[in-house]
Amino acid sequence: MATRTQSRIAVIQLLYAKELGNENAIDDAKIFFNENKIRNKQQEFALSLLYGVCKHEQTILDIIDIFVKEWDIQRLGIVEKNILKLGAFELLETNTQKAVVINEAIEIAKIFNLEDACRLINAVLDSIAKTHKDEIAKLVKERQMTINLAIESSKPETTSLDKSNTKQHMRFKQEKNHKPYSQAKQESKFKKDKRNTSSKNNPIKSKDSKSAFIKPNNKDSK
Repeated sequence: MATRTQSRIAVIQLLYAKELGNENAIDDAKIFFNENKIRNKQQEFALSLLYGVCKHEQTILDIIDIFVKEWDIQRLGIVEKNILKLGAFELLETNTQKAVVINEAIEIAKIFNLEDACRLINAVLDSIAKTHKDEIAKLVKERQMTINLAIESSKPETTSLDKSNTKQHMRFKQEKNHKPYSQAKQESKFKKDKRNTSSKNNPIKSKDSKSAFIKPNNKDSK
């Protein structure tokens, strides 16, 4: 029977596959777990972790980004990032002891030969574990507000001169398209005369012509 450590490793493998573009990785999770002999209660445990991380993924990434501090989350390797995602989810959404979660994350990093990342993983998860959920929620909200302000400030401002130029352009466009009444009347008469001439010369549009096409003789067609 599989251990919880093996279940966590399998979850990280599926998250890794998903991030690399395997869209079926999550849907085929049960097949993958069965192939790796992760069944019954251990499979239920693994599925709860997998679906939980996927459901709250963006929030988890925001939280990690806050506690990574001077590190850029984009610089983290895919495996390290998914170890952190799983650890953060367990700390915030399960009843597993915090020390167990952190130790498991470090051990899994070693299994994946990521000894250099162990210190970072330990520091980030330890900080999350020591921070109250309400404080984390507040930090996430503040981070989102900061991002929104940065987006707004990066947009080009519309000055009064820009507005004036826009109005001037619209007025010029209207004046360009405006035609005197006499000119418009003359053009209308010309179009009408042109239609009448075309109607006389075109048998398809002519009222005097019964049909533009020769119909087959019913006798001959028999």
